[in-house]
Amino acid sequence: MFAHPITVTVRRPGARDRYGDPLPGTEHTVEGCAVYPRTSTETAVTGTTVITGRTLLAPIGADIAPDDQVVLPDGSLWSVVGDTGPWSSPLTGWAPGLEAALERVQGV
Repeated sequence: MFAHPITVTVRRPGARDRYGDPLPGTEHTVEGCAVYPRTSTETAVTGTTVITGRTLLAPIGADIAPDDQVVLPDGSLWSVVGDTGPWSSPLTGWAPGLEAALERVQGV
């Protein structure tokens, strides 16, 4: 699908027990992905906070959910923002798979 695909690790939070304490989550890998930059914003009200965005393209059927976190090959940890959805190019009709918005907040 991509000339230089990457493999990402998806971390899914666990449920909560009857006392409201978090249960262990799960991890799985997704191969054949690509990541490209989105917007970045910076605020300096009480300190500098940088919010950086990336877009993850994954194969159709990839198990990625809105509450997941994604670890990229460089070890950076990103949160999935919103629902994933199918993606296709409006220019060629090429449909590489699912698109997921990723976000990382630093300096809070």
